[in-house]
Amino acid sequence: MKYLKLKSLFVLFISLPIVSMAQDTINNANDICYEKPISSGTLCFDMGICKGGVGCKNSYPLKNIGDATLTDVKIIYDETGLSGSFGDSCGVNPSGTCTSQSNIDLGLVSLLGQTTLFTLNNDIPAGDDSNSIWAENFLSGSCFNGENLYATYEKDGKLYRGKIQQCAETASTGGRDFELRHQENLRGDVKAIGNTVLCIKNNSGQCVEPNDSNSNAETNLQKAPTSSATLSLPEGATVKYARIYWQGRKEASSSNSEWDNASKQSAGHIKLKKDNGSYETLTADILDVSSTEADNWVKIYSASADASNVVTGSGTYEVDTSSFYTSTGKTREKSPEDGLGNYGAWMLVVVYNDPTTTETHNVAIFDGYKTVSKNNAEVNINVSGFLTPKTNNVNSNLYVFAAEGDKYIKGDHLKMAGERHNTTLRDIAPTMNNAFDSRIDVSAARSPNLTNNNGIDIQEFDVGSTGKNIITNNETGAKFQFTSTQDTYFPSVLVFSTQIYAPRLCYDYTYGQDGHFITAPSINPPLLDGTFDKSKPINVKLYFKNLENSDIAIKDLTLDVNPIDISQAKYRPESVFVTRPNETIQHISDSDLNVSNAGSYVNNIFIGDLDALEYFYTYYSLDTNQTTINAMPINITLNYNLHVTLDGIDTNLGNAFTRIEDMDPCQSNSHYQPVPGIFNIVHNGQSKADDPYYYFNLPTQVVG
Repeated sequence: MKYLKLKSLFVLFISLPIVSMAQDTINNANDICYEKPISSGTLCFDMGICKGGVGCKNSYPLKNIGDATLTDVKIIYDETGLSGSFGDSCGVNPSGTCTSQSNIDLGLVSLLGQTTLFTLNNDIPAGDDSNSIWAENFLSGSCFNGENLYATYEKDGKLYRGKIQQCAETASTGGRDFELRHQENLRGDVKAIGNTVLCIKNNSGQCVEPNDSNSNAETNLQKAPTSSATLSLPEGATVKYARIYWQGRKEASSSNSEWDNASKQSAGHIKLKKDNGSYETLTADILDVSSTEADNWVKIYSASADASNVVTGSGTYEVDTSSFYTSTGKTREKSPEDGLGNYGAWMLVVVYNDPTTTETHNVAIFDGYKTVSKNNAEVNINVSGFLTPKTNNVNSNLYVFAAEGDKYIKGDHLKMAGERHNTTLRDIAPTMNNAFDSRIDVSAARSPNLTNNNGIDIQEFDVGSTGKNIITNNETGAKFQFTSTQDTYFPSVLVFSTQIYAPRLCYDYTYGQDGHFITAPSINPPLLDGTFDKSKPINVKLYFKNLENSDIAIKDLTLDVNPIDISQAKYRPESVFVTRPNETIQHISDSDLNVSNAGSYVNNIFIGDLDALEYFYTYYSLDTNQTTINAMPINITLNYNLHVTLDGIDTNLGNAFTRIEDMDPCQSNSHYQPVPGIFNIVHNGQSKADDPYYYFNLPTQVVG
């Protein structure tokens, strides 16, 4: 059948139904989700949620994550605001039809414009994932996602209708050991923000502080009107990586029954927005579900998703509390009675580059999911994979995210030790006998801004030599011990940020002819400028130094001169020389380089290793056909591998590059600053015939 060009308008509340309204109607379609799309064909392009190309077939597997068979299943694809698909065919596997359709009633919303209706010829049993919808087009641009894909179906005699979302990742059960999620060394840092989604409300529906010392189980907690926190990054900073973590729970049950698929699906999604933007639904790529036996079985969960597409910089980030999956109310009044209180919260971890700083940080994010209680009173967690400096002070911060720690129930401790040094566990919490006391102490404006956050802890500690003095030089890991004699709580995230001394490269340069070198007209940026004898080469001298006594070494360094502005000058063949660290000057043949025939670049000039405080020189020449060169840029890129050595074991941290325009000059200006010292000036080449080491001194006076 033909697949028509799809365009639509999105209109609220008014439409013609495609189903009878005589039966009971539920305005959600939470029993169905779609798996990761599969693209195949002649030429397909993956642009995230949008996929398309030429002769491209996009298939979207469907899964029944509910606990009952679904009948009369229809999938609706709304093309609102999207460029659509053009020509050819669509269909349903294993059997079904697709047609162009308008006037579709979905309850709270209606789709009056053009859509595509996929009708399945078969029922979908609980847990089944064998059905899919697809479109194959001569030219396409399809953008399926949770915001424009809908479903209607019948279950247990009722009609269900609403949006469907991408399936959450398969959940782990019974807890998960902590593991390294993300690590990098960068000129920048990491920040953590977050907030609770539950609170006590006053008569106006606003969040207020508890006015008693009741436990969370005895507190009537409801969803907050908003749950936001403000991220403040340095001016000019750019986000490298962002991940959101969240925790919540279900009602207690009389037995340790398994989590049902629909509940897992609900727990595995969160809606996040920045400032006044629209909420974006994020699907968990990590989902941990568990249960704990307090007075009765309580279903608990932790989830996480990459949030880099939403977190773009400074701003206020808000989670949609209405759709956040967690229980509410006073659990002491529930049946069966629940020994734990309700809770729900999120934490956003943001790694960023900061062009305004010279400091480098090693950032390491670890996550897992553990239950700490009086019945599981000692939980030990070891993490490994971060770095600390080999010398100097250790500035190291730790962030911890945990749920269900009561403010007024004591007996819980957070102890920490180093993996290699300071290996004796010590308490690090400010309240020693109540480490998890519903405290959010990371620096950020929040709404609601509570002191007692009703079972949520997002804590920050200075654990380096300037603070708790646990993490010291040459450390790569840490040990934690979470204990409790009364309270139950659930740690899920540990984040380290440690200042390290990474290579900090600077440069200097000069140029000239016939051995006469001039003071450069511009130290930053580096430029060639002036009047020259076009019959002679222009000789360029470059100097680079690692200014830092760095913990990370540069290896396999190569230098590129690229591009060269050949409208003013071009590379002179066989003119490259280098002075590597602790070596003498030597010529590098063009046969060992990547040289442009037009003289527009010379690449892969091998330097080798550059350790702490070492330097090297590179020389090359240019030919010009004009007497005047006007502000010609000197474009240099250094390419290298970063290595760290601990206990004699060398570890490659990956490739990196630095452009000369991103370096600082070794001198702050173009004036020569001599190194102080004792020196002697003699007649050049004159000495006694019988004593070659006898020099004729020249009277010398240095005046200011």
